[in-house]
Amino acid sequence: MKIHLVDVQTEYEEVDVGTCEFCFGTYETFKYPTFIFKLANGKEITVNGWWDSWDNATVPPINNLVHFAEWLDTKVYRNDTKFDTDWLESAIMEYFSVCGDLGIKDREGNPIYADSVVLVTYRGKTVRADDCYIDLDSYATSHIKFTMFDMEFDYHPDGKALYYTDKTYDLHVYEDFDSSNLLVLAEHFDTENREKKWLEEYGR
Repeated sequence: MKIHLVDVQTEYEEVDVGTCEFCFGTYETFKYPTFIFKLANGKEITVNGWWDSWDNATVPPINNLVHFAEWLDTKVYRNDTKFDTDWLESAIMEYFSVCGDLGIKDREGNPIYADSVVLVTYRGKTVRADDCYIDLDSYATSHIKFTMFDMEFDYHPDGKALYYTDKTYDLHVYEDFDSSNLLVLAEHFDTENREKKWLEEYGR
């Protein structure tokens, strides 16, 4: 069974989260995305991007819905597949692991994917990134890791910060860093092997 993403519609609800006199009247905006799909048989279905039983627990946010839809078009599922929120989360996690858009653009405006080959320039030296990935255990945060000067560096685009451990002082430190130091050399270079690795690890 093939499934195609047609649209995502999001509703917003302002919820009172203040329960004491000090924070009474404190509000938070909750998002409730609904994914609309069309099956190969022409039937249109909707899948909630959140769980009713959890407090505002939603599927991880997708940086590039068009790219996710294109990837999903390549998948074939069993005819008895239950297309629900759990399936959607699993599909998003697989996409992140195989070729997900990290939501980062390099210095020339090229998007960076989980399977991109990226060059990193730092302190006058250029090296190839060891890994570009979306952290599946940290609500889809993006990372680019590289090794230089016998140290491992981890770039967190959300905070525009570069983290590393200074072995001399045994400190975990960070400094300002941004995507102007990145250049995409190639992308989507090993999608098949990454997908095999994901299947082996998660046993689908």
